[in-house]
Amino acid sequence: MSIPIVFVNKEGDQVNVLNQSQDILAPTPFAESVKGTNTLDINVLIKFQSSGSVGIHITLNKVRISDGSFISNVQFWDFANNGVDNEINFHQDVTLNEGEGLLFSYVNSPDSSTTIFSDTKPVVKSTTKLASTFVKCLKAIDLYKKLVAKITGGKYPGVSTLLETMDPFCLFSSGDGVRLIPSAFIKTSISDFFAFINMRFNAALGIINGELRLEKKSFWANDSNIIPLGEVSKLKTTSLSSYFISSFSIGYPNKLDNAALGNINGKYEFCMTQQYSTPVKRVNQPLDLTCKYVAGMYAIENTRLNSQGKSKTDGDTDNHVMVFNALAEPICPTTTQLQII
Repeated sequence: MSIPIVFVNKEGDQVNVLNQSQDILAPTPFAESVKGTNTLDINVLIKFQSSGSVGIHITLNKVRISDGSFISNVQFWDFANNGVDNEINFHQDVTLNEGEGLLFSYVNSPDSSTTIFSDTKPVVKSTTKLASTFVKCLKAIDLYKKLVAKITGGKYPGVSTLLETMDPFCLFSSGDGVRLIPSAFIKTSISDFFAFINMRFNAALGIINGELRLEKKSFWANDSNIIPLGEVSKLKTTSLSSYFISSFSIGYPNKLDNAALGNINGKYEFCMTQQYSTPVKRVNQPLDLTCKYVAGMYAIENTRLNSQGKSKTDGDTDNHVMVFNALAEPICPTTTQLQII
C-alpha cells in the first residue's frame, strides 16, 4: 500500500525537524528530530478501501533514525478487508527526542488490495513546538535603578512611581537570556531605556531633590501655581511650529523580523514599527517614537527555537534587549509568579 505522507507547513518553516514524504511500501521515517527535543502537532487524514482474506493493521511508531529500531507505538488502527470505505483521522501532539522519528507501517494479507481514494489528500500537518523554558528577566524598575546607579556611580537613586506600580509588568531580558546562556546580560543605556518607556507611557525624566525621577508627562505638568500677568494689550500669539508633526513612527524595530518574514508568521507580527500621518500639511516634520528594544513574539520565539542546543553567543540577536509583558499570578498566599502574556 503506497501512502505518500506529505507535510504541509501551514504556519512557516519547521525548526530542528526534518520532514519528508513516506511511501509505506518502502518505509522511511517522515519526521525526524535532528536537534534537541521537539513536539509536533500531527494531523493525519487518509481515506482508503481494501479487500482480502484478513484485516489490515496500520501503526504509527516512534523509531530511532540511526538504525530504524522500534521505540514505542504512538497509535494503531485495525480495519476489516470487507470492501467498505475506511478512514484514518488522527490528531495528536507527539514529542520526539533528538535522533527519533515517526514511521507509518502496515500489515496486510498477500491477496489483499488497497485503493487510496483519488479525492483524498493524505496529509500530515505539523507545527514545531518547543517545551516551555524559564527565562531570567529584570523588572522595569530594577533595570532603571541599575542604569541610574551605573551612570551616577551609585551616588543618586532612580525613583519612579510609574515603574513601581505598572500592571502588567514589563520584563527585560536579552537574546542570550532567551537562549538560556549562563553568562547572559542586558546591554543597554538610559537613553534607550527612556525611549522605550516614553514610547509606551508618554514619560519624562527630571530631577527632584537630587533624585532622577521617571514619570508620565502629566506628573510634570503642575498647574497648581497660576501666575497672574495682569492686563495685556495688543496680545499676539505665535504657533510653536517646532511642535507641528506631519507624521510619526512608533513601536519596535523591524529588523529582527526579517527571519520571521521568510514565512507566514512574520507578516502577522504587530510589535513592529507603525507609521501614521497627521492632518498637518504646512510642515514636513516627522516624529520618531520608535525604540531599539524587541517585543515581537515571532522574533523572540524564533531566537529561542534557533538556539536550541547551542551554548555560544554567536547569534545576531545575542545582545538585543527583549521585552515581555507579564501578569502577577498568586501561586500561594505568600508567593506570586509572573506569567508572560
